[in-house]
Amino acid sequence: MVVVIRTLQPMIKFYLVATAILVLLLLLEYLILRRAVRRIPYRILVNGSRGKSTTVKIIYRIFNTAGWRTFAKTTGDAPEMFYPDGTTRVLKRFAPGRITENIRWLINIARQKPRAVVLECMALHPETQHTLARRLFQANSVLITNVTVDHQEIMGDSKSKIARTLFECVPKVGEVFLPSDFRKYSFSPEWDTHNYHFVDSVEYPEHFSHIPTEIINNSWLLIRSFTEFLSISEEIVRQVFQSAWESIDQSIRFKSAQFNWEFFPLFSINDPETAAYFVEYLRREHPDGQKEIALVNLRSDRPLRTARFVEFTGHYFPHAELWLAGSGKHLFLYRWKKRFPELPLPELLDFAEALRLISRQFPQFTRIYGLANHRGADGFLNRIKELV
Repeated sequence: MVVVIRTLQPMIKFYLVATAILVLLLLLEYLILRRAVRRIPYRILVNGSRGKSTTVKIIYRIFNTAGWRTFAKTTGDAPEMFYPDGTTRVLKRFAPGRITENIRWLINIARQKPRAVVLECMALHPETQHTLARRLFQANSVLITNVTVDHQEIMGDSKSKIARTLFECVPKVGEVFLPSDFRKYSFSPEWDTHNYHFVDSVEYPEHFSHIPTEIINNSWLLIRSFTEFLSISEEIVRQVFQSAWESIDQSIRFKSAQFNWEFFPLFSINDPETAAYFVEYLRREHPDGQKEIALVNLRSDRPLRTARFVEFTGHYFPHAELWLAGSGKHLFLYRWKKRFPELPLPELLDFAEALRLISRQFPQFTRIYGLANHRGADGFLNRIKELV
């Protein structure tokens, strides 16, 4: 026994020293980060259930157009980094995204003396939201776009619980911009000590062919209120805002005269509430009885989202042809059989099969909706564009 203990002592010392060195290096990196980030005058964090990436990109373009030296970063399956010269780079990940991926990026860009950095909140857990916003990024302005029921496994099963999670990103000192309907979530213990800017709904003067008016109005009221607070020209804001949404509007509909269909890629709209806005808006000028197909892309790691899309699809597409793709399609089918036994069964396929079906001419004009999840759909969407 004594021999074993003596043998282990050098190993224990090695691991203790190695651990101490690692902790010191991490602490040093954190101190360097805090000092670097504090040199950036405007640190804007964009949070919310939907529309974060779009909001980040619009604010970044507004700042650059106004002459502000600005960096920005969005998250998702293909995170993008935006630079003051207008260039964009996709961040290649070799593992799931972590909030610590922002440390080196922030240190590097702080050396380039930006006036502003706009960051999309990539955290879902309350603890990581708090750490990203208050410890790493040290946001001094926060924009919260909205709250819808999604990511229930992590953020909660009600809007109130999800709003509570979103509020973990609110800094101790700084400005917070959010829609006025957030007043009902008055659970923040610091509610009266923050500079909250509750923005009321405002009508944006332009309408878009494929984007619901509610979505445009909500985006405009938040961005305009924030930029007005910063005294940025409304002419610049309106010009950038209009251009950005026009580009999005054009990307929502693909039409093929050759194959007799039009396709609406709504995969990135992950909550049924927002998906319903789009489906109702896109149907407004089309007669009932027109042939429709719902291509629903499901994720096995989002079972509660899948359950909600079963209800959504049964309500909005009860007589449409249903195609199920993705790793969660079998769970959808199981729940569909239980919930809607009187309705036809969906067809299980993959994106290659869906592409093969879409690549042949439909006997009557058909509207196809891509729904539920974006992951796995990139290659399919690229091929769809080639058919148009």
